Amino acid sequence: MVSLTNTGYQCFNFEMIYNEYKNLINKYFTSSSTSGGSLKICKKSVALKAFEQLIQAELMCFTGGKSYAGSRSSVTKKSFDSTFEMREFQMMRLLIDTGTLSAAAKKRADLSAPIRRWFAE
Repeated sequence: MVSLTNTGYQCFNFEMIYNEYKNLINKYFTSSSTSGGSLKICKKSVALKAFEQLIQAELMCFTGGKSYAGSRSSVTKKSFDSTFEMREFQMMRLLIDTGTLSAAAKKRADLSAPIRRWFAE
């Protein structure tokens, strides 16, 4: 989410974040393949559940109406709406600034080093 917002996207969805996550893990595998590092890509269903928990914690919320990446739609409070579109593709917006999110990730000892760096990008 941080790297998406830092590159100009004001809105994002789960699929966009999951793709960035997979790219990060693949980059880590490439750079650590000789050093024996191990990091697994979590299943999409597990990642989606974690994403939903971030919504419940009110760290992000839905944008209004059908939108696209980078839209400036108004923010609305609603839950995942299966009639709107598949929940993985519903556009979201961060409710906290990226600096706060990065600082919180750095303090989490349970996050792997590559994931903590990802939040700092």
